[in-house]
This record gives sequence, C-alpha cells and structure tokens, in this order.
Amino acid sequence: MTEARLNDVCRRMANLASKEVVHDRLLQEARRLGITVQPVDVTVSQADCTLEDDAAARERWRTALAATLAAPPGAEDTAANPAPDMRHQPAIRLGLRLVKHLSAAAVGRIVAARQERAYDDVDDLVRRAELDRGDREALSAADA
Repeated sequence: MTEARLNDVCRRMANLASKEVVHDRLLQEARRLGITVQPVDVTVSQADCTLEDDAAARERWRTALAATLAAPPGAEDTAANPAPDMRHQPAIRLGLRLVKHLSAAAVGRIVAARQERAYDDVDDLVRRAELDRGDREALSAADA
C-alpha cells in the first residue's frame, strides 16, 4: 500500500460522520490485511496518515521463518508450520488531522514545532504549538 493510497483511504474515512465509525472501519480493514494501526501521537504523527516500520510484524515474520526452517523435511502440516509472508507490512500511523475538533492550524503548528525539536513535555507542546483550549481538549479526548 502506497502512502498516497493510504491517505486517500484515510481522507474518505475521515468524511464519515463519527470518529468511532472511522476508527472501527479502519481497524477492521487493517486486521483483514494483517496491518498494524498505530494511534495518533503528537510526538510522531504527521498531519496525514503515514507508513512506518512495524518492529512487531518484523519479529513475527522472523519467528515464522525460523519455524519453517526448523520443520522437518517433508512436513505436511502447513497449519503448524505456516510459510512466512515474504511481504513485510509496515504499520499505519494515524495522522493528526483525524483528531476530531483539532483545528487544521493546530495540526500544522504541532508538526512544524516538532520538526524543530522534540517536545519536552505537555507544557512545551502547548506553548510551542500555541494550542488553545479547544485544541488541548481535542488532543486529550483522542489520547494523542
């Protein structure tokens, strides 16, 4: 899945009426595809959804590969010895613009201030990104 396709899917899903529906549908589709979905996080999320390395998926792949290589020759129980999926799936990191009631201006300020340097704490985030009460409440409600 390319980032352009991912962002197209996220845009369409963000147009749905409720955040819960968007989140549930995204998680269902990701599970169906075997993709990990990482939540919105002010310390790493961009404005749009992004693809990032999924260390857990990489470890599952290594474990499956080791089990396959350790299987005795001619082992026919493919359920017990599944072939590893050779396609490494990155994780989806949800974007800040999916946070309900977070202003577009605040999203831009959060990303821009973080590019200068990482946030020290919540107070640093609020000060440097110039977040108003509504933006702070939106981030808090999203547990971002």
